[in-house]
Amino acid sequence: MSVNLFVKRFNIEPDWTTGKFYEDGKMTGFTMEDEIRNVKIKGETAIWAGKYKLESRFSPKFSYKFYWNKKTEKLLWFMDYNKLPKSQKADFAPHLLFWITNVKQFEYILIHWGNTDDDTDGCLIIGDKMGTVNGKGAVINSKKFYIDFYERNFPKLDYNSYITIQNPTK
Repeated sequence: MSVNLFVKRFNIEPDWTTGKFYEDGKMTGFTMEDEIRNVKIKGETAIWAGKYKLESRFSPKFSYKFYWNKKTEKLLWFMDYNKLPKSQKADFAPHLLFWITNVKQFEYILIHWGNTDDDTDGCLIIGDKMGTVNGKGAVINSKKFYIDFYERNFPKLDYNSYITIQNPTK
């Protein structure tokens, strides 16, 4: 079992880029990224179009926001984790994020939750709907979508897992 993700970008704005998000050939949601540029600007540039290997990675910023229970293969938001009795916490560990690897000029590109391009520094934000937040294009229901995506896919992540990112065709 492997994870096969596909992003088909469809809207390029001056400050952000949106796409359709596919898991194993089925559209399940939407993506938000920074704008597409010809020259890389740290924290302000969308991932280059291409096919990239997926791995997992600890993130000091994001790994402690959710805790993974390997037995049940479920994620738990940190606020709920903190309410658990100490005896139940032993089954959980800070979660590892999906890491998009080997992208020229980029490092530590993660798939995570958020709404607008303000919530990413070059990472891929996922959600189940498109909308606006503070007048900007956004993905909506991102945290819930992320949990569902993660629980469906993290157990399948292996050395044969990939993501393909495609720019709009003219």
